[in-house]
Amino acid sequence: HMKQYMPFVQNYPSLLRDVTGDGLKRSLRKFLEKKTRETGHQSINQLLILPIQRIPRYLLLIRELRKHLPELNNNMQLLAGVLESVEIVARRVNECQKSSENSAKLFELQDKIKRAPSWLRILSPTREFLLEGVVTCVKE
Repeated sequence: HMKQYMPFVQNYPSLLRDVTGDGLKRSLRKFLEKKTRETGHQSINQLLILPIQRIPRYLLLIRELRKHLPELNNNMQLLAGVLESVEIVARRVNECQKSSENSAKLFELQDKIKRAPSWLRILSPTREFLLEGVVTCVKE
């Protein structure tokens, strides 16, 4: 399932923009709003975040289970192993999200620089976004 999960996490910000942003066709926006009202269910935004929240919920559940099991319970060691595995997955997911956000920020910056010289390429696999600020060019 991780093969599908990680791309979903990576693409979540753009997916959310696509289904909630200004570029969404008016007819689709109205349809989604209508279905949300009719069914009384969650909006598309609320549904899309559910997979992202799943891993942290597992972590909370396992930690709570450990709190309520007696120390000498046979399952305590098993739960410790499961907790460790889920924490590893959670770290990978967080790294994946950070990487995706970093790439999105670099794309955004590249779009903002209209008349940049050809040697100034923002997008690069090894480039990392660190800080945003205002730059003033001064000609002497």
